[in-house]
Order: sequence, then structure tokens, then C-alpha cells
Amino acid sequence: MWAILTKPGTRGQQWDESSFFQTGRVEIRFRMRDLAERGIYPSGSALDFGCGIGRLSQALAERFDRVTGVDIAPTMIQKAQQLNRFPDSCTYVVNAAPHLQIFPDSAFDFIYSNITLQHMEPEYAFGYLAEFVRCLKPGGTLLFQLPDHESGRGMADTMRRWAKRWLGMRNYRRLSDIGQSLVFGFRPRMEMYGTNPELVRNILEQAGARVLDVWPNDHAGGNWISYWYACSLDPHDMGHDLG
Repeated sequence: MWAILTKPGTRGQQWDESSFFQTGRVEIRFRMRDLAERGIYPSGSALDFGCGIGRLSQALAERFDRVTGVDIAPTMIQKAQQLNRFPDSCTYVVNAAPHLQIFPDSAFDFIYSNITLQHMEPEYAFGYLAEFVRCLKPGGTLLFQLPDHESGRGMADTMRRWAKRWLGMRNYRRLSDIGQSLVFGFRPRMEMYGTNPELVRNILEQAGARVLDVWPNDHAGGNWISYWYACSLDPHDMGHDLG
């Protein structure tokens, strides 16, 4: 649970299960409120991308007729199935491919993703954005979170931004991993990537989506500028692949 939602004081199996799932209910309630304020009222079928053990899928299942949670980790999906309170309407699937071809075109009325795309290298996140649009029903709603950039203004942050630009993100990550391993020893790390909102908008529009609104959030952590993106697929436009 800590790997999914890294709240202070919850590392080392300190999350209480009921409190963990309650955070999902609160989050979905706020997101439905955000959409309602924009005149959007999703219903029907929903996809939770990066579902983990179902923190958000279970909350969505309280509001939608059918919910599908998808995740790359078999262990997460196994645990999600064990904790599933809505077995008749909520299902979980493993998908390790860099696409969503396990789902047909126009499969979902609502697609939601939070604190998932930010941990992928941009080329994979961009591919999934196009897949979200493909899997969205005409008239449906896509809502996801993605960071833009780190907000630090100190000398260290300036040097990091310069190094990323000069070396390229992949080389920067490799050198950073080597440096950290020399200092702290080898250990897993949680990677973070940011994407310019204008580029995100272009990718979505090229895939056939219409961006309805973009607004800030703090879900990527205090040192990142992050945004929600609300999109729709026009009922008269079935969208198209980026090719």
C-alpha cells in the first residue's frame, strides 16, 4: 500500500486497509465534483489505469455500472482480486504491454488515471494517452494526472534541469542511478517524469480527443508542478491513431 500511496508514516506495512481504501473514496468524490463543476457527469463503464490493489477501482465501482482495473504487476492484481468487494461489476486484468490492445475500440465511458503515468518514460506515457483516446467511447470522458516540471529554484535544481537537457533524460537517469548506488548502495527507486502541458494537449488532439480543461494539483509531490487533464471524444469523431 505504501508503494501505491506514499503517505508519511505508512512505510513498512503501516497503512490501515480501511483507511487506505477510504482515500480512494475521497479522491473519486473530489474528482466527480471537479467534473460536475465543469458540466461533466460520467456514468456507465470505467477504466482505472494503474489500479494497483484497487484503491480507486473500488471507489469507482460504487458509482459506475462496470469497472475494469488494469496494472502491470501481477502481484497487485492478485491482491486487488482478493480485496474486491464488487466481484459482479469490477474486474482486474494484468497488462504488461506498452499499449491497451487487450481492450477494443470505444470500450469505456470513463477512463481515469492518477499518479501512474508520471512514473513512465514519456514515450510510453504518450503511447498510453493515444490508447486512452482509442478506448474511449464517443461522448465519454478521460481524466488523468501528469506532472509538468520540478518547481525548485535553487542552484541544485537548476543544475539538474541543465543536466537533463544536455544529457537527455535516459542518460541522466543512468548516471544518477550510478551516483546514488555509490553513495547509498543499490536499491529500487521511484522514477518521476514531467511533460509540458502543450505537448500533452497536442498528443491528445492528434489522437482525436478534445481537451476540455486543465487545472493544477499536488499529486506529484510538493516539488513538482502537476495538472489534471479532462478530455472528451466528440460523438461525431471516432478519433484516430497517431500512426
